[in-house]
Amino acid sequence: MKKNYRLNKTSGNIYKVICIAILGLVLGCDFSARINKEIILAQTAFNNQNYKRAAFIYEQILKRNPPIQVKTKIHYQLGDLYSLHLGLWDKSIVHFKEIIAKANIPLWKVKAEEKLGEIYFSHTKDFNASAEIYRELSEFVPKLMGQDFYELRLGVSLLYANKFTRSESVFNNIRSNVGHTYYIRSKYFLGLNYFHQKLWKGAIVEWKTYIIEEKRSDYVVQTKFLLANTYESTEDLKKAYNIYYNILNEYPNPQVIKNRLKSLYSRRVARKR
Repeated sequence: MKKNYRLNKTSGNIYKVICIAILGLVLGCDFSARINKEIILAQTAFNNQNYKRAAFIYEQILKRNPPIQVKTKIHYQLGDLYSLHLGLWDKSIVHFKEIIAKANIPLWKVKAEEKLGEIYFSHTKDFNASAEIYRELSEFVPKLMGQDFYELRLGVSLLYANKFTRSESVFNNIRSNVGHTYYIRSKYFLGLNYFHQKLWKGAIVEWKTYIIEEKRSDYVVQTKFLLANTYESTEDLKKAYNIYYNILNEYPNPQVIKNRLKSLYSRRVARKR
């Protein structure tokens, strides 16, 4: 489903800086007055939230084969326009891939890979593709500021792509490093890895540890729900019932918990007959 993103003040300012940079390069290369005017028209269309018009103008500029620095910035702008404002993920991917393939400045490649990874992970749900992007980012030399995040996303992407062995290896690597930003969170995903494989004992061990260490109440409630579900799967109905009852007033959808409690109660009564 397409999302309607509104231009905020920060993104607007960033856009203006990029446009000024593009215009400066264009002027420095002695481009025609027509090209200069089109850059300004694209900026104006964007500021007026006429994103289709802005994208069209930028695409026309690319057809004139501007210098690589100008081309890279326009590809980046088009990638953002198509993804953030128009929801055209396929077109956005094309432009970010162009930067990765042809940009002569590593920073632009990293920025494009960050955008591409987010699109694959959050929007198109292509977890094999997002795993490859986050693997490259997590292994980048020199180490990037967001390396811990990229490593977590790598593990989660592999998990959602059902590559459980590789995913488990990533999460174990994170949890072996107490200084890692996602040291605690990795235990949740390691438990989820076991859960998807129906390795109930492993999931229970990881989640019981995680619940003790996690500070975010919404994460704790989410994990308790899954833990109760795991106990259901092992036919430990009493433990499952007690956990569901414990989170009845905290779970975002209480009716789901009530239905679970009712079902468990019926199953426990049936056992006693």
